[in-house]
Amino acid sequence: MGPLFAKNLFQKFTLSVHNVCMKFLPLALLLTLLLSPSVASAEWKHMKGNHYIDLDDTVVGYSVFIWFLNNSRNVWGQSVSKRREYDCILMRDRVVAITGWSGAMGTGTPKRFSPSMEWQHLNPGSFHYKLGKSICSRAGL
Repeated sequence: MGPLFAKNLFQKFTLSVHNVCMKFLPLALLLTLLLSPSVASAEWKHMKGNHYIDLDDTVVGYSVFIWFLNNSRNVWGQSVSKRREYDCILMRDRVVAITGWSGAMGTGTPKRFSPSMEWQHLNPGSFHYKLGKSICSRAGL
């Protein structure tokens, strides 16, 4: 077993590990989101109107995940919580989880909905752009 054989074996092993990791990365991200703190334990901070935010964020790479709550009756229930992902490099966001609640302020029986997961670019100067910048800055990104 010469040095060239060992080098080729190491490269193949490294590539295999990389491929396995890339296949399981989306699953790991999904599990992180599902196992992250729920809205039941959230400490809601009032933003404006019926809108609240939980500033206890989760950082994964250059993304920050934040829970938002709309405490008004809507198509999802008496209140709705949305988990948003902010891409701090490209300044865009997307909804990654939606839960409707039978009670006010994220209480009662939950009902999960499937978000579109489509990225929305944040327009500079807009409320959502400023909010995204603030969230990313707060997370140290």
